[in-house]
Parts: sequence; C-alpha cells; structure tokens
Amino acid sequence: MFKFLRRHPVITALCGIYLIFKLIGLVWGWILTPTINPHPQDPITISGTFPFDKGLDLVFDHDARSTAPWMAQICGWGLRDAGVPCQGGHQEVRPKKVDPTHYEVTFFRDHYLPGIAGWQHSGFGYRVQVAGSQSRLMVGLGTRFKEVKCLSSPNPSGHLTCIHADDAGPNVWDKATRNAELNFTLTPDDTQTKKGH
Repeated sequence: MFKFLRRHPVITALCGIYLIFKLIGLVWGWILTPTINPHPQDPITISGTFPFDKGLDLVFDHDARSTAPWMAQICGWGLRDAGVPCQGGHQEVRPKKVDPTHYEVTFFRDHYLPGIAGWQHSGFGYRVQVAGSQSRLMVGLGTRFKEVKCLSSPNPSGHLTCIHADDAGPNVWDKATRNAELNFTLTPDDTQTKKGH
C-alpha cells in the first residue's frame, strides 16, 4: 500500500486533499449541530383551541441559534459587520390532541446545550395544514401571542394562511412563564364570502 502511494504522488496528493476536506466537513457539521440537552429543566406548555374536527392538523417546531460572535462572523460572512447567527437544531413537534377542539404541547427552552457555538433556543413556529398534507411551510411566533386566525381555504400545498397577534399573552421567554395560551380559529376567506352571496 505505502509503495503504491510513493509511486503515485498525484493520487496520494488527491487522497490527502480529499481526507482533509472530509475532516473539515465533519468538524463543521459537528459545530453546526446543536447537542440536545439530556436533562432539560426549563419547560413551557402551550395549549388552547384548535379545529381538529375540521380535518386539520397542527404542527409546531423549534430551532436553535448560535450566540458566539465568531460563529456570527462565519455564518454571516460578507453580509454585515456584526455577522448573522447560525441556525440549527430544527425539530418538528406534533401537539397532544386533548379532544377534537383542544391541544397541548410542552417545549423546553433549554432543549439544546450551549456547546462552543453558544446555542440557544431561538423560538417557536407553527403550521396549520389539511390532515395528511406534505406542506413544509412554518410560521414563526413572537415572544407574546394569544390567538391565530386562519383562512378556512387551504393553499395548493395543503397549508392554511394564518395571521397571529404578537402583542398579547405572557412573555414566553421569561423563565417565570410556565404556561401560555394560543387559540386557533377559522375565518372565511373572500372567495367563500363571495360564493355565499
């Protein structure tokens, strides 16, 4: 094996370069992948109404963002002086269906360990979709919320267009907040209203 490598320096160089890039890729992938905290201690439960009885599904998600300045410089290189936090750790969560019109879901704000990138929970998102659809669109929630209104006609991909208010309810990032209410309601869209007249 070593004799072969000595006799073929070009092949040896190419193999070496490949291994170096492979190693860099593995290390970078490790840095960009937040580690899940095996013992989270900071829960928040979100619950409220949702029209499961109308053939709809609710999906939540949560992500992590880096807080280390050097990570922001790498992920936001060339975009602005302060950089841009790296994103990672995306996870979708289906809430518990309490009954045909109510749900409950619990998240942990310390779901990710900080690691060398300083990972922190970066927020919650949701998707309202027709049951069984393959939509991937998520809508981010702010720090305060109480109600989401969705048009009752789905988009071609199966998700519903929704609007939420970010100025009501408790601050979900406050450690003292253990419960938050988020109610989903359906409202007719213009098309349905016109058909009704």
